[in-house]
Amino acid sequence: DVAYGTEMPTAANGHAVRRTLVCDRVGNLKEYLWDARNRCTILREYTGRATHPALPVSKMSELAITTPPVRPTDPLFFETRYSWNAESLQTKIVYPNGNIVEKIYEIDLVSTAAQRMRGNLRVERRRPGTHVPAGDQTVTEEQFEYDTGFGDCGSCGGFNFVKKHTDARG
Repeated sequence: DVAYGTEMPTAANGHAVRRTLVCDRVGNLKEYLWDARNRCTILREYTGRATHPALPVSKMSELAITTPPVRPTDPLFFETRYSWNAESLQTKIVYPNGNIVEKIYEIDLVSTAAQRMRGNLRVERRRPGTHVPAGDQTVTEEQFEYDTGFGDCGSCGGFNFVKKHTDARG
């Protein structure tokens, strides 16, 4: 089942204006919050199960919130947050365990970049979260370089033709 609703935009809800609740057949509930540009800003995966599948999804959310988690050590929900830039390119993901993925695009490095090149992903940086055991690296970073004259096609102009990829592990 799927239910849709509206939200009052606040910083706490990622400035969301819409909400979607999705409940599968065993009662697992996911809540998606969307901003005014239809970009998902928050995903909440509830750890309690809606125990009355015959109820409408809107009522199931209340049950999932009040139902104890499947594992007693779990929080009420796991939340993933997404950030976007003005070009609607994803710039940051913060996962429930604190892992962070940051994305840097051509427009972030060269403000006067050609229109077709602005969305080229240049750097993807990953930072570890609070999980235990901690990883062996504090930050891993992938880098991308693009061919600006691919095939002398004139209109291609560096759009999406990766000529060099530096893996995060070297």
